[in-house]
Amino acid sequence: MLTALTTFFSAAVLLFFGGRTLEDFAFVLFVGVITGTYSTVYIAASIVVDWTRHMEGRLRRGKKAVAKA
Repeated sequence: MLTALTTFFSAAVLLFFGGRTLEDFAFVLFVGVITGTYSTVYIAASIVVDWTRHMEGRLRRGKKAVAKA
């Protein structure tokens, strides 16, 4: 998160003070940082929650099988 914020500020400085030459590059970098941060925070978090639930279910099934033996 801290890296994304630092890159976000750097891209903003390039966008506003970089001139015409760096404007397109800075805009793409700006959009990429926003998209990557969104992906990390919202999409990856839901995948981790689903994975945790899946693994807990596997552990419960494994304990039941051991208890029956």
